[in-house]
Amino acid sequence: DAAMVENYEEVLKEHVKKPGHFIWYECTPFEFGSEEFPAYVPTWAFGRKFEFGKSINRVPEQNLGLMIGLFGSAPSAPLIFEINQFELALGSGWVKNQFTDVYAEAIKKIGDNRKEVFEGHHPVPTPKNNNFIYHIDPPPYKLGLTSIPHLSLMDAGVSNDSPVYPVTRPARNIEIVIGFDCSSVIVGRELFETEQKVFCETRGFVRKERDLTNKYCEIHDFTPNGATNGFCPPADHPFTLCYFPYLPNDKVDPKFIPSTEKFMAFNNFTYTTEQVEKTAQLAKQNWKDGEQKVKEVVIEVWKKKKAARLSGKK
Repeated sequence: DAAMVENYEEVLKEHVKKPGHFIWYECTPFEFGSEEFPAYVPTWAFGRKFEFGKSINRVPEQNLGLMIGLFGSAPSAPLIFEINQFELALGSGWVKNQFTDVYAEAIKKIGDNRKEVFEGHHPVPTPKNNNFIYHIDPPPYKLGLTSIPHLSLMDAGVSNDSPVYPVTRPARNIEIVIGFDCSSVIVGRELFETEQKVFCETRGFVRKERDLTNKYCEIHDFTPNGATNGFCPPADHPFTLCYFPYLPNDKVDPKFIPSTEKFMAFNNFTYTTEQVEKTAQLAKQNWKDGEQKVKEVVIEVWKKKKAARLSGKK
């Protein structure tokens, strides 16, 4: 970077002042890219070397299954994410308080600068692919992602376990999102509330709880307010979230608690037939117990669209 960026030292001082954030990439069988730049490439071209917006080699298309493995690389999360997950799994009580106190004391001793380096460390290296926006603009080069030859990719759960960023992309006009949250740490509402707060601040939404009477299907309304944090384009269309947390259900097995079940841990990748059947059975029952709420939302939106169509409004 120092060799390519003009006034590197001055630019770097300003660059490090910017708040860190996770960039969301969207991958479909048709295209891969991010709205933050914005830039997209055909999915069959992802992994090729690019410079100035053009492919400079002709490597074969990557296997989609391999790519899904790369994008779902949860073990590659930064250490602070693993620590936060562990704290959430502890719930509340003496053990969590002791852990929090010991960790805070240890961080205090190493100082703020080393704290950022320590918490940002990746115990498992992130998968890397050629950066399709490398030098996408001609010189003078800017400091940042367009000057980095490789992308470091990982599971989007480090930012939000619900992929609401790409589905709420402006001009998509999504009206209903049915979200199934299978996070490994659904103990309380702390994680959901934290992630939705960050999402709303980033995208520019106000979230309002509409109906929380059914624990298997919560209804939340999101309304654009235009007040983003500058990373993503602001939202331009309201939507309703039908949120299904993966909770225990007495109708299936009162002793089966996904958040504490050992085989459900995020670092386990081997399952028996019985375990798979039980997880599927629980998901089906939770949907059955919450589907009426979804139907009510769908009918409501359909009636609004019908009324708008008949009145000549968009």
